[in-house]
Amino acid sequence: MRKFSIGLPLFAVLAIAFVVNLVSGWYGKADNELRQYSSLIIVILVALAGIGVFVTIFSARHRWDQNESDYQSLLRKKENEH
Repeated sequence: MRKFSIGLPLFAVLAIAFVVNLVSGWYGKADNELRQYSSLIIVILVALAGIGVFVTIFSARHRWDQNESDYQSLLRKKENEH
């Protein structure tokens, strides 16, 4: 669960921005389509959940790779000193 908490803030910002954009109704044609086909909300929520899982997993793995790279770099420095 700790790994998922790394990417969660980024996903939260993206999800909030998406929902605000959706609710604001700034694009009339999209707003009409959403009102006409109310099942699109379910599709959008499922897509948002999928994006959230992807962002959290990607962020966790990216951070892991960065930490691993830093660790390997420090090990090489330590070996070169001796």
